[in-house]
Amino acid sequence: MLVEKFLKYIRYELNHSVHTVLSYSTDLTQFLDFLKVSEEEFSPATVTQEDVRAWVYELTNRKMAVASVRRKVQSLRTFYRWLQRASLVEVNPTEDLPMVKLPSRLPVKLPRSSPGLPASPRSTPVMATDSTFPRESGTSAPVSLSHTPWPRPPKRPQSGI
Repeated sequence: MLVEKFLKYIRYELNHSVHTVLSYSTDLTQFLDFLKVSEEEFSPATVTQEDVRAWVYELTNRKMAVASVRRKVQSLRTFYRWLQRASLVEVNPTEDLPMVKLPSRLPVKLPRSSPGLPASPRSTPVMATDSTFPRESGTSAPVSLSHTPWPRPPKRPQSGI
């Protein structure tokens, strides 16, 4: 019952997408399965931080991706914050729970002579009279101002300063 109310809250009050609601539903159901209780038997006040830690430990032992574990913990954290705001629990077992760290990914360095790429940004000469105009396909291409169909604007008189 509480899980259904929470899912309706995040869908209609917070305007989360259907996909987010489905993910939260799956995450909370998996947590209840871990606790071996049904939604009707679930008492959120009885969950301890040790229960949540054990669940996270099990998820990481199943070789689940770190981003997935983080999302599942965040789903449970959001659920308990909602329960606290509704005065349905006093203690939030996810409050001081450290999040699993995402591994940092280093940028991939391209070789200097990759096919289809200029060797450096300055290797392509650009004339001062060239300008870039968007094409219909959304890409841009250099266009010489001397080939534009409209006349050039008149030159401004230069001040003697």
